[in-house]
Amino acid sequence: MGAVVLKRKVRDYVKAGRVVDMLRAVYGDGFAVNVNKSGECLDVVIPMHVFERYSDIKGQVIEVLCRRLEKTKDERKRRIITKHLRRLAPTEEVAAACKL
Repeated sequence: MGAVVLKRKVRDYVKAGRVVDMLRAVYGDGFAVNVNKSGECLDVVIPMHVFERYSDIKGQVIEVLCRRLEKTKDERKRRIITKHLRRLAPTEEVAAACKL
């Protein structure tokens, strides 16, 4: 249906390696991070399933998804964001975070 990922754009592999190293230093070696080429830049990508395990990241991701849900007009994108919000938190918590 769609994916939600956290991206960080960097210019070269050295900076991408630093970002990955810092994330793994904080969250452990099992932390799933991918580096993808995107035009002239590189994207450091964290998949959605990783957010479910880490509560400190999960709260921030819920806030960002709520902001994106308020801004988007496209119904398909709204469904994708809502699906991932439900996956991260109970309905009451999402309703309170998104002020629904």
